[in-house]
Amino acid sequence: LDERQIKQALINILFNAGEAVAEGGVVIVSARVENGGREGYAVVEISDNGGGIASEDVEKIFLPFFTTKASGTGLGLAIAHRAISGHGGEIRVDNRPGEGVTFRIYLPLLPVERMEA
Repeated sequence: LDERQIKQALINILFNAGEAVAEGGVVIVSARVENGGREGYAVVEISDNGGGIASEDVEKIFLPFFTTKASGTGLGLAIAHRAISGHGGEIRVDNRPGEGVTFRIYLPLLPVERMEA
């Protein structure tokens, strides 16, 4: 994998989580290996208790230039999505309006070329 791209994707998601929580809020990062069929995945979860994403915005969060922030570019999650997808992975969002959000990043343990063989 391209370490720089994955690192940037994680930083972008962590930055958003940090901005979402109020003082005293919580951001939790965890990782595990999950088997899915014959191949496994590294799963990274980033959760916060920052109130969640407005229901009408959930479908738009990975679109370039979409932002709900006064000073945001709207590129952070779009870049993260592209980096993860480019590695054969997936980002899933568990939105809990009024409570928080969890981003689950699934990355194949084997290179994409080897998985397709």
